[in-house]
Amino acid sequence: MGDFRRGLFFAIILIGSVHLAYHYAVDGYAAIIATAIIWIVAGRAARLIGHGDRQDRQPAGETTDRIGATVTGG
Repeated sequence: MGDFRRGLFFAIILIGSVHLAYHYAVDGYAAIIATAIIWIVAGRAARLIGHGDRQDRQPAGETTDRIGATVTGG
């Protein structure tokens, strides 16, 4: 239901922008493209510096002690 609401909101804002003035619509189209580009670049940058989908993450509540043994928090 949340995705539908977001899509409906997006459509209403976009249609309203075209209805109110052409330059608002152009701003909206530019924002869509810029947001997609920024999202892609940020994801690649995060993976590049090691903050992306890492496999070495530990489950919540678990830590390792000084010798590397897993310790479960209580």
